[in-house]
Amino acid sequence: MIKAALIDAETPLGGEILRLLTHHPDVDLVGLVSPSNAGVDVTEIHHGLIGERPLRFRSDLPDKADAIFFCGNTTPDENIHARAAKGEVKIFDISRTSYASGTGTCVPAISEIFRKPMVRGASECRILSPLETTLLIALFPLARNLMLSSQIEVEVETGEDVARDLDQVRAAELAQRLLHSIQQSFTDSVNIKIKKLPGNRRGLRLRTRLRLSIPVKDLAPLYDEVYDDHNFTFLLPRPRELHEVEGTNKCLICLQHVGESELDVEAIVDGRMRGWAGEAVLAMNLMFGLYEKTGLQLKASTY
Repeated sequence: MIKAALIDAETPLGGEILRLLTHHPDVDLVGLVSPSNAGVDVTEIHHGLIGERPLRFRSDLPDKADAIFFCGNTTPDENIHARAAKGEVKIFDISRTSYASGTGTCVPAISEIFRKPMVRGASECRILSPLETTLLIALFPLARNLMLSSQIEVEVETGEDVARDLDQVRAAELAQRLLHSIQQSFTDSVNIKIKKLPGNRRGLRLRTRLRLSIPVKDLAPLYDEVYDDHNFTFLLPRPRELHEVEGTNKCLICLQHVGESELDVEAIVDGRMRGWAGEAVLAMNLMFGLYEKTGLQLKASTY
């Protein structure tokens, strides 16, 4: 069993990860750290866990933990980094203050792009936001085939709660750096605009229009080649509705031509799962040698 601990477990993101790990067959929750709530039953804050398991917050990190999730503003200290370097613990950093380049022992948690380093000894994993994750998954097959040739304008729609936690400037900078690392000839900027949908929608829709005249029927094999052996990303012939991914770890992509020289790329995800909580659990599965869908075989909340 993987002994898992959560730092800043009282946060909404901590609650989302806790929801997934509570019934994960290979996880033993050994520490839910929240100093300001030490001794408090987790259901006092995370109401959705009522009736699941008797768990309480604690003030400090347990001595023995195989996996540590950083779910808020706290970042790993030197001692934890040193333990990770020795192979004593694996770090899943979901705080918004650090960046992983995809090299060395700390890798971005996008399994479609960085699966090899994740399963070959990485000890630290940086969980990106839904913005970076979705944009990179949507464009990776094109960048991999050197097809990005101009500035990328991205439009995003999501609920107010998800949008509140997104940093579009930071996401654009990180996306540009990672796309450049994949296609070194891509040096243009990435710009992101976010439209807030009314209500507490978890779904996130991302659209971008590229200068690309290659027919969709010729682009589809490039996506299939990359994503055929991945369990959460699918290329579909038409755009889908947000409720079809809400509550899941899926990313649904659609390619459509506009005229003869432009391509619309659209992708939808659950903005609390793909890129955050679900991405963290997926990374844990891979880095501990588990089947990647373990604990993530979820159906959409509505049909």
